[in-house]
Order: sequence, then structure tokens, then C-alpha cells
Amino acid sequence: MYTAHFVYFCAQILILTKNKLEQMKKVVALLFVAGALSIVSCGPSAEEKAKMEAEAKAKIDSLFNAASKATEVTDTAKAAAPATEEKK
Repeated sequence: MYTAHFVYFCAQILILTKNKLEQMKKVVALLFVAGALSIVSCGPSAEEKAKMEAEAKAKIDSLFNAASKATEVTDTAKAAAPATEEKK
């Protein structure tokens, strides 16, 4: 009598374990797909890339303009320096 109950109990455990494993496979597959999609979706879009490039170009242009003005001021100062020395 106990043997029949034991066999029935073991069979139920095996059935539950098999069902749990199938459910876990589905959960793991779903998590894998979600992870893969999140990795693929990372990164800037084409519009964001274009915006970043435009901002970078604007920064470079402003730095170039500032450097050009500084060079002009320096050239003007160098040109004015000999004139002041000649007056002495």
C-alpha cells in the first residue's frame, strides 16, 4: 500500500518537475529575447547622430573663430610693437 502511494507521489513530482522545466525554458527564452532586443536598441538613432555631429561642428567652428580672433589680436599687437619702439 505504501509502495503504491510512493510511486504515485514520485510520478506527481516528475510531472510537476517536467512542467516547471518547460515553463522555465519559456521564461529564459523570453528573457533572452528581451535582453537581445534591449542591446540592439541601444545607441543613438540617425537623427541623434546628425544632431551630435552638428553640435560638434558648431563647437569646432566657434573654437576656430576664437583662435582666429586671438591670432589677429596677436598680429595686430606685433605690428604695433615696432611702431612704439621706434617712437622711443
